[in-house]
Amino acid sequence: MQFLDVCHGRNRRKDVKHNIAAAYCYLGGALTKMGRHEEAAFNLERSLDMKRAICRRDEVRPDISEALHYLAFVYKAQENYDEEAKLLEKSLEMYRAVHGAKAVHSDIARPLLMLGNLHREQGKLEKALELYEEGLEMSRSIHGYGKVPPDIADSLCCLGLVNRDLGNHDEAVKWFEQNLEVYRIVYGQSRCIQTLQGHCGTWRMCTEIEEYWRKC
Repeated sequence: MQFLDVCHGRNRRKDVKHNIAAAYCYLGGALTKMGRHEEAAFNLERSLDMKRAICRRDEVRPDISEALHYLAFVYKAQENYDEEAKLLEKSLEMYRAVHGAKAVHSDIARPLLMLGNLHREQGKLEKALELYEEGLEMSRSIHGYGKVPPDIADSLCCLGLVNRDLGNHDEAVKWFEQNLEVYRIVYGQSRCIQTLQGHCGTWRMCTEIEEYWRKC
């Protein structure tokens, strides 16, 4: 009995530490969304340090991947793209270890899209195209080919952008048309143009594409 009591006590202490580490991660994620990046980085790094101290060296956990993912957002905001890339790659690697190397999961689709954006911004267009295509295929497998959630719309838009940058204008138009159709379904015709204009600003769309969308 005494041995079991000791084990139970150790497990309780470990659970408490996991909960505290999770609280730091959630706080860091919230601060990231508020734009308070230095505070976010402090809390996320503290969360990661605690989780690494608790877990075995070879242990893979989705909560560690989540903290890495949030921290990548912080480095992106600080324009530290090398660190952002390292964290996204590590997060993607860990999510694949958690869910399975060939698993189809939204946890994997998200960093694929972020890595695609990072490579496109750095001019690595072929790599970005590959990541966008993989992310879109995964999102469609998750949601179904007849569904139109926002992450599929984002992937379609990104594929349009990277094909435009590559000079594949026919391909770009094809993806932008699909993107427009998704937004019509999601938002309705009345809100479609306003929403797309917002995304044009976000994605720095070229004037020709903005005009194309406005006429639809």
